[in-house]
Amino acid sequence: DQPLVYVNPAFERITGYAAADVVGRGHQLLLGDDANGHAEVAAAMAEALDVRRQVHNRRKDGTTFWSELRMTPVRDSLGRLTHFVAILSDISDRKHAEDALAYRATHDALTGLPNRELLQERLAGAIRTGEGRVIGVAFLDLDDFKLINDSLGHAVGDEVLATIARRLAEVVSARDIVARFGGDEFVLMLDCADRQQLSIRVDDVLAALARPVEVHGASLQVTPSVGYCRFPDDGDDALVLLRRADQAMYQAKRQGRNCVVAYRDEFDLGASQRLDLILQLREALHLGQFVLVFQPQFDRDNRPVGMEALLRWRHPVRGLLAPAQFIAACEDSGLIVPIGRWVLREAARHHHLLAERGWDKLRIAVNVSAAQFQQGLAEDVAAVVRDNALPRDVLELELTESVVMANPDSAIRSMAEIAQLGVQIAIDDFGTGYSSLAYLKRLPLHRLKLDRSFVRDLGRDPDDEAICAAIIRLAQSLELSTTAEGVETETQWRWLRDRGCDEMQGFLLAKPAPFDEILARLGTPQRLP
Repeated sequence: DQPLVYVNPAFERITGYAAADVVGRGHQLLLGDDANGHAEVAAAMAEALDVRRQVHNRRKDGTTFWSELRMTPVRDSLGRLTHFVAILSDISDRKHAEDALAYRATHDALTGLPNRELLQERLAGAIRTGEGRVIGVAFLDLDDFKLINDSLGHAVGDEVLATIARRLAEVVSARDIVARFGGDEFVLMLDCADRQQLSIRVDDVLAALARPVEVHGASLQVTPSVGYCRFPDDGDDALVLLRRADQAMYQAKRQGRNCVVAYRDEFDLGASQRLDLILQLREALHLGQFVLVFQPQFDRDNRPVGMEALLRWRHPVRGLLAPAQFIAACEDSGLIVPIGRWVLREAARHHHLLAERGWDKLRIAVNVSAAQFQQGLAEDVAAVVRDNALPRDVLELELTESVVMANPDSAIRSMAEIAQLGVQIAIDDFGTGYSSLAYLKRLPLHRLKLDRSFVRDLGRDPDDEAICAAIIRLAQSLELSTTAEGVETETQWRWLRDRGCDEMQGFLLAKPAPFDEILARLGTPQRLP
């Protein structure tokens, strides 16, 4: 058995064995319960070769430790093998550090859940061995989670994510996996006997998150949108299943959120079409296929006071497209930000053309998206005003209530910077969002725009009339102007004029048209007093 004939004091310190305990015992003592190690070392010794192996060993008192064993043959002057020398090193600290690094590489630091890479590895393994079972992949995204981070801070957001992670881990079985995919997205791999059990278990996941999350004394109702797919019905590849679960989750968002949607084949077709549309939009921006049309705005005496710049896509095959046919894809892809910057620059360029024709006091209004507002809008506006030497009060930005109220304090700071540049700010579609009057008085605003949904039934619906009258009076009390959108009848126009609405915009007065047509209609300006 090649018994031990000598051990030094370092061996005694590492293992807890005294020399008297081990001298004469087989060398296998150095390998603990490592069966593979026994075979490898025995083969090396039989061939008189060097051998090196890491071993999870056991001390005399029963505690375990990691050691590295290196053995090398020793020969006499005639080349005959006489014995082996072994060096035993305690590498426990190094192994623990390596294990910690490996854990961090495969687990999320905040929640302790497996991360994207480990999930994909485990899912691929489950597919290889999951014959006869149904494996569900559920993609879960928290609804409006950004509002929590923006309004309550990232520390609260992190606590919410940790709580959600614990609840998800509690609702799954030992055969399942819950992973944090990134941000506020989680993915579950559910090992089930059949499709019916999978459907029930996904509903259980939704129910587990129905209770409010208590954080710092606040009770937050956090709802998820969940989409899921199945192996083998919906695919036999980990990445395909993840993509299809994501597509189903996107449909859950579109259906109103806080619900569960199972993948269907038409989702894949829809995703392919969206991707193709986004590629076309990128090309459209590069090739200059976007154009602006303009809709004039008039005061109560039917004098032009401004115009709204409206985006159109001159598609090479489908013709001139309105935003409803492509703007959602722009927002989903992030293209809305560079397109919004282009609109700002084009609006400034067109104002120079107005000024050349004597309409230097005419405003041009531009709609601003939420993404554009959050990504350095003040800096973009400052550059446009500076580069084009725009006079004060000729550029107006239209923001929706939801854009402003997503993070009011931050919005107020950005809006104040923009207002200092001499740029006017209007709240578009006022009354259709979730504005707070407490914040409204703090916002550096110039104008409220009455949404066309309220204007449509003026003269017929007392409720719409009461809403429009209240908004006009509110604006007057705050010393703000009002602009009514969607004015299409003489009845609407007269009603608004009689109640003190400052400006009107709609098909009755002028339809959106190319800039040259607008210039021709404007003619030579009559100077306003």
